[in-house]
Amino acid sequence: MLQQMLGVGDKYKQYGQFKLRVLQQAKKELDKKESLTFSFDEINKAEKLLKLY
Repeated sequence: MLQQMLGVGDKYKQYGQFKLRVLQQAKKELDKKESLTFSFDEINKAEKLLKLY
């Protein structure tokens, strides 16, 4: 659902790729701007991502 909201569709099948190429890259770029930033927390169970906050 988040991938569709961000407009990347099914380009990143694995969460690790999505996190590295989209989430962390967006955070890095937004952190350069003083007024914009975000953070996220992952809830994992047995190496499977359950929720992203």
